Amino acid sequence: MQPPSSDQQGVVEDEEPEIHLRDYVRVVLERVWFLVAFFVLTVGVTAAYTFTRIPQYEASALVLIEPQQVNLAGVQDIYDPTGGVSSYQIGEYYKTQYELLESRRILEPVFQAGGFLQHPEYALSRDPLTKFVSQVRVSPLRDTRLVRVGFESPDPQEAAYVAGEIVASYITDSKQRELGISDTGLRELREREKELRREVEAASNAIESFKAEKRLVAIDGTMTVLTARLKALNEQLAITQTTRMEAESELAALEAVEGLAISADNSTRFDELRLTVSKAEEELTAALMRGLKGEHPRVVILRGRLEGAKQRLKLALEQVRMTDVAKAQSKVAATRAAESALEHEIEERTQELFRSNEDLARLKLLEQSHAAVSRTYENVIQRIEEIELSSTTGKEENNIFVIEEPTVPTKPVSPRKARNLALGILLGLMGGIGLCFFVDYLDRSVKNREEVEALLNAPVLGFLPRISKPKNGGALELQSVEDPRSQLSEAVRAIRTGIGFSVASPGADKARRILVTSALPSDGKTIVCANLAISLAQSGKRVLLIDGDLRKPRLGRLFDVHKRDGLSNLLSGGREFDELSELTLAAEGVEGLTVLGSGPVPPNPADLLQSERMGELLAHLDGDYDWVILDCPPMAVADPVILLANHVAGGVFVVRGYRTPKDLVKRSALAIQGVGGRLVGAVLNQVDMPSSGPLGGYGYGYGYGYGYGYGAGESGRQEREAG
Repeated sequence: MQPPSSDQQGVVEDEEPEIHLRDYVRVVLERVWFLVAFFVLTVGVTAAYTFTRIPQYEASALVLIEPQQVNLAGVQDIYDPTGGVSSYQIGEYYKTQYELLESRRILEPVFQAGGFLQHPEYALSRDPLTKFVSQVRVSPLRDTRLVRVGFESPDPQEAAYVAGEIVASYITDSKQRELGISDTGLRELREREKELRREVEAASNAIESFKAEKRLVAIDGTMTVLTARLKALNEQLAITQTTRMEAESELAALEAVEGLAISADNSTRFDELRLTVSKAEEELTAALMRGLKGEHPRVVILRGRLEGAKQRLKLALEQVRMTDVAKAQSKVAATRAAESALEHEIEERTQELFRSNEDLARLKLLEQSHAAVSRTYENVIQRIEEIELSSTTGKEENNIFVIEEPTVPTKPVSPRKARNLALGILLGLMGGIGLCFFVDYLDRSVKNREEVEALLNAPVLGFLPRISKPKNGGALELQSVEDPRSQLSEAVRAIRTGIGFSVASPGADKARRILVTSALPSDGKTIVCANLAISLAQSGKRVLLIDGDLRKPRLGRLFDVHKRDGLSNLLSGGREFDELSELTLAAEGVEGLTVLGSGPVPPNPADLLQSERMGELLAHLDGDYDWVILDCPPMAVADPVILLANHVAGGVFVVRGYRTPKDLVKRSALAIQGVGGRLVGAVLNQVDMPSSGPLGGYGYGYGYGYGYGYGAGESGRQEREAG
């Protein structure tokens, strides 16, 4: 295998890997125990529920419901639902009937009549009727007017009885609603009849009291008399007004003239007076014609006699005129008085007629109110009689027909064991798979090869199996020595082969230098480091294993070099490189492996690893070893970064499956790449390693054509060729 090119060591890209069907399969297989647990729990609960339930029997009646307008008022139906309404209204009608069949109105009489409150299963319930209602089954048959009305009960006899009673209760209620009867309908009608009877009596009394108060015994005759009297008065008033106007005209004429025509009664008297005047005028004229002067005594006497005659005639005429004026004035006054009296009487008779009209209108209102109350009262009486008659004789017409009577069931309808178990199995599988994916979604740890390679931008060299404790009781770090044929040993040899192909030889007499690190302390870097060094030594290489963890050393105790001076003494100058042989120890049972402990823990590990003496030390080791393996602290400190940047050819990054967080792995890769360091590859620790199946060779295969199933001899030959 060629080492990764320089462009492969760039910054890690945040690209989503392509997802295949096998990725989903792997998610399920990796968490198969969640699936198994959920499946077993679901099927177990379903089975327990199914086989512990009391069998329930259901009996049902088949009922035909024809749409029919309910008669609520005792009159003819307003419309025909089968021919005059829309399908939407028909649908509403049937929905209403289905709801009625499940309503308390229909079921409560059945519940009470059957004495179900005494049954233990209902007596212990907080709402027994609700429990009873929940056992009713109303199932309309599609595209028909048929509906099945059933009841579910542990007693088949009871189921058949209740189903029949529900239908009977529904039919009875339907008939009552058609007659306009409710539970209290007839009683309310009778109460209404009593109220209306009192109202009719009150209206009759009001009419009689009003007639008595207004004395309207024969109001029609009274109105006729008043009208006739008023007509006669108006005619008399017209005559009187004419007479008055004539008298006023006569009076005006008398007052306007001085002379009046002499009536027959006074003509003789006035003739004598005119004759006297005429004679006096003749005598005066004769005297003057005889030449008598005006001063003549005879003329004076005659003239005086003429004046006296004229004065007497004038006085007589004035007396007659004054008498006629007085008569005319008296006549005018009389006619005016008569007219005023007639007008006053007409006003009184008119007011009396108006009052009579008001009384008549009030009387008509009272009579109309009495008639309306009487009609309502008669309707109520008639309705009560119809209801009592219908309740007694029954009603032939009905829109509900029982097509099939309920029969006693022989087989229970629940629990449906086969269906419940099938659903439990299906739900267990689906839920378990969903749980696997949900746990996978919550798990942010590294799980497989693709994730490791995407995060580190480096190949996965191999996998360590999930082993909690070795069979031989030894340490996992020494399994390659204690149990060379174990899965762990085989896996390490595969990793060794990958490293051999990945780390090029620096030249003659030059050691290959690599370090082993991880993101977290317990990811298994020391196990990988120790077993890798042992495996390299077993392949015939000269290997120096250095405990480079100057903070929490562990290798020293495993190989019993923790009491010796070590790496910290060499780097601090406390010991010279020539004394290296005194500080190292050959691993027991592993030819070619030498171990250098960490020595005393220094106060400044990073400064020592970054010093020139570290480079000089590694250079001093060239020629003596083929491989120098450093066990370094986790990436939480700067030590691995310093070594990768200055002193070693590459690093091996150990990731613990299902534990190491992805973000820590990514940050570690960025830190290494930031100083120009190089990762040889990664090791995925603590994984389940299937030898066959859909994931074998994909998720956890070694990727280099070297499985761990070959014999020790063949593996050693191939690895020596790779190294």
